[in-house]
Amino acid sequence: MTRRAYSKPALSLDDQIAHLKLKGMMIADDNAAKAHLQHISYYRLSAYWLPFEYPKADQRPGHCFHPGTTLEAVIALHDFDCKLRKLVTEAIEVIEIALRGNWALEMAALGDGHSYLEPAHYRDAVKFAENVSRMQGEVRKSKERFIEHYKRTYVPAEPPVWMVSEILSFGSLSHWYANIKERSLRNRISKPFGLNEAVFQPFIHHLTVVRNIGAHHSRLWNRQIPLRLFIPRNPPELASSMDRGASGRLYNTLTLLSYVLRKIDVSADWQGRLLTHLDTLPHGDLGQLGFPANYETLPIWKGVARA
Repeated sequence: MTRRAYSKPALSLDDQIAHLKLKGMMIADDNAAKAHLQHISYYRLSAYWLPFEYPKADQRPGHCFHPGTTLEAVIALHDFDCKLRKLVTEAIEVIEIALRGNWALEMAALGDGHSYLEPAHYRDAVKFAENVSRMQGEVRKSKERFIEHYKRTYVPAEPPVWMVSEILSFGSLSHWYANIKERSLRNRISKPFGLNEAVFQPFIHHLTVVRNIGAHHSRLWNRQIPLRLFIPRNPPELASSMDRGASGRLYNTLTLLSYVLRKIDVSADWQGRLLTHLDTLPHGDLGQLGFPANYETLPIWKGVARA
């Protein structure tokens, strides 16, 4: 494929508004539109007006958007996605904290706080060395008071696992877990989450990707997530609630999040709050997130009260 020079011009806010009007978008308040385009940006919003557009082949001057399309409707979809992203990030945070605790607990039970540094516990020596090197870098850079106190006071240079678990990034933690040699140990760590290690390991890796999407405030609505989930066969209530035809869509992520949160935080109302928010989707339907039409009859979602 022959590449060509990028030639689209930069547009001022006034030009952006004029361009949207020329394409057929209704803008009632130019000053409000300027504020949105300045603080959110034209390019970011363009992902949210795609479902309001005619297919490219059917577009012509003044006839790019469906009749009645307003900038306010596009902003509403953007704001819906914003809150969805916050709800997903909240759920991942609960699971991340629980994983830190369970990993530290089980690794310490192998002997003492430094048993996690024994190479015999890991299946890939190269990955183990890489994980240790990254951890040592994070310890050196850490300004946490408990880490600084340890460095001034104790040897060895590497802190015990219960300290390290609090400063590792979620991505690093997932790599430490994935490299554990003994399957039974991986299962002891994953058991409180209601999953066996074969399902839990790719789930945690998947969550690091979704978390990074959220951390960069990127779109979750109507998105294909690049690292797809492993669809389990057990437990039956989870397997029958997931949709093999929605691979890469957010529905399966939300289903697994809901299942795991029930296991580790039984008092949480997250699932009900999620459904209440999904009810506010301002345009389109939940199929854009991969939800099957009958999802509320499936075990994970059946009978969940809105909150």
